[in-house]
Amino acid sequence: MFCADYIACFVVHVGIVTLPITTQRIQCYFPQVFLQSQKWNNMSKAAMGYGQNNVATPIIAGTIAGVVGALGLAPFDILRQGVLPNASAWTRGMSVVPYSATFFGMYFTCRNPESRKSQAIWAMGSSVCAGIVEMPFDKAKRNLFRAPWAHVLANVMYAPFAAMILIAYDTSYLKIMTRQQEPWKQIEA
Repeated sequence: MFCADYIACFVVHVGIVTLPITTQRIQCYFPQVFLQSQKWNNMSKAAMGYGQNNVATPIIAGTIAGVVGALGLAPFDILRQGVLPNASAWTRGMSVVPYSATFFGMYFTCRNPESRKSQAIWAMGSSVCAGIVEMPFDKAKRNLFRAPWAHVLANVMYAPFAAMILIAYDTSYLKIMTRQQEPWKQIEA
């Protein structure tokens, strides 16, 4: 995965999991929206691996983030256009989908949100696994690096950075969710 793909996936994932928080804020001003916002809030927590042990929801959220991120960047992806000139603009960046599904899905399904050690282990594990899962699909990197060992080396060098960003993202989300659990208290204050 290249940097723009990575950023796009995070932006879309943030949108998927924070839309329920925004909806919950609205319900403070409009109580009739409460039931709908409760459903969205539960979906947001499930997408980030909180609450019930639902394996599918974090994987689906990661897949959606990958698809939307790849499609959103497709017209602007000049690196892949140069490396894969004969490929369709919409299919060039689709290697991001298995990466994103594995990256977000594995991490948010397996980590313990209260343990930094668990977060670090699962962040590193999910970023390494995502790089491995992406390799067969990433024709651009394969053509760019030529040698298979260079492709593997690029993914291994990228894994610690991806793990640190994922832990920061998870920690930030946990702080936001902690503040948002009782939003009416913020309005009264």
